[in-house]
Formats: sequence, structure tokens, C-alpha cells
Amino acid sequence: MPNHVHATVTPKTGFELSSILHSWKSFTATRINQLTGKTGSLWHAESYNQILLNESHQWKVEEYIRKNPTKAGITVHHASFLEK
Repeated sequence: MPNHVHATVTPKTGFELSSILHSWKSFTATRINQLTGKTGSLWHAESYNQILLNESHQWKVEEYIRKNPTKAGITVHHASFLEK
């Protein structure tokens, strides 16, 4: 998505979701700013977190994530720039 990210995450014992999200946001903002020649904040401070209640709920959320780009009318590309 051009202005937000969807992900399902199961933090390992000893890791907090807030720390994981901070790390992702910091890394990706730095890399995107490097690639675009910009500086400053990129991501909003807030996030929307949802606890998945069971396998059925997880399937529905993951299906929503898979269909979201198509619903938004965009083509999905592999983010290979993050691998460099």
C-alpha cells in the first residue's frame, strides 16, 4: 500500500510488539528517505493493532491483507530495494 502497511506478527518471547514496530518504522523510514533523497518523519506515530482470536479470524485478516492492494487499484511489486 502506498500510505500504510499491513502485517501479521507473532512476537517471540521477550520481544514487545511496540519495539518491533519501532524497529520496522525506523529502518524503513531511513531506507525510503535514502532512496528518495528526503529527510524527516515518514510514518505516523500511531498504529492499529488487532489480536487475532482464532484461526478463522486470522484467515479473514490475512485474506483482507492479500486483497487490499487490488481493492485499492494498485499492482503489488516485490520490495527488493529492502534486501540491499
